[in-house]
Amino acid sequence: MFIINKKIFMSGSIACLLLLSMLLLPSLSQAASCCGGGGGGGPTLAKDDKYKLDASFDYEGYTGEYLPDGTWKEETNDIFQLRLNLSGGKRLARDWQAGVLVPFVYNRVDAGPGKVSTSYGIGDIAVAVRYELWDDVGYFPRLIVDRTDWLPSVLLGLGITLPTGISPFDDVASSYDITGRGYYIITPSLSLTKSLNYLNGFTLSAGFSYGKALERWVTREYGRSVDAYKRKVGDRISWNMGVAYKIGTHLTDEWWWRTIPSGISIGYAGFNEGEQKIRGVELKDSGIKKNSFTFGLAWMWNVNWLSRFSFGWVPEYDDVGRNFPTTNTISFGVSYIK
Repeated sequence: MFIINKKIFMSGSIACLLLLSMLLLPSLSQAASCCGGGGGGGPTLAKDDKYKLDASFDYEGYTGEYLPDGTWKEETNDIFQLRLNLSGGKRLARDWQAGVLVPFVYNRVDAGPGKVSTSYGIGDIAVAVRYELWDDVGYFPRLIVDRTDWLPSVLLGLGITLPTGISPFDDVASSYDITGRGYYIITPSLSLTKSLNYLNGFTLSAGFSYGKALERWVTREYGRSVDAYKRKVGDRISWNMGVAYKIGTHLTDEWWWRTIPSGISIGYAGFNEGEQKIRGVELKDSGIKKNSFTFGLAWMWNVNWLSRFSFGWVPEYDDVGRNFPTTNTISFGVSYIK
């Protein structure tokens, strides 16, 4: 009888699950320089994982921006942001896990000869705790014995973003210099994942979150002192969905086989953020809207190591977004799973 390690046998499925969790989580708090870096609360653990360490590097180039009325405007300057994201997750109990994300951000704006500005610093740190309400048993066409076998995994989360980054309320010159939003943001979330086949097959994922920023006192705006007043950003509703396909199961130690991606994924994400409030009064046309798409590949090198590549794109069309930049994002990451 041919016997293999179960975790190696399911490596493609593991890669698909990790791809979806890592590609879609950033949608909950996309780290554009206008809004700083941070969010997500670290990687999501599979049921058998004790802990997970992750590092990723992002390059985000700016192509334009959505104006308050939804019109898209092309960017004439050379603007990009680099991010180093260090994160980890730890299983606390059978159904409980926690995670943390620490981003480091570098901004660069080139507006022409002699008009180059840079800034860097830590972004907004995010922490989260998650409860696995229901486990996905997978979809086995010949082994369906109960209606519950059709149910997806259900993951409930509660995260908080800490204002550790440089925000518009610090000593900065423009929105392109900031690395954080400057608010405590509490975010409950719901994630659903369903595997459709034990061997080569699809994994579906969807998520929803609601971000609530706490009101804060403001005494400075972009380095200029102002009379103290209260301010808060609007509540944010975020959603995402994705599909991943397992390509290889890596049942051999041949090096050439391991160059084949374990999984491929496509994701869509969006969010709407309400109007800001100053002294309790809404600031007209200050809300944010964004939609984005992501394509990803993952390689499960063995039972402990995973690497991934992704490309994110924000549509450059009118009426697709509001008060937010359009960007192309390239990301490379590696995870260690125990």
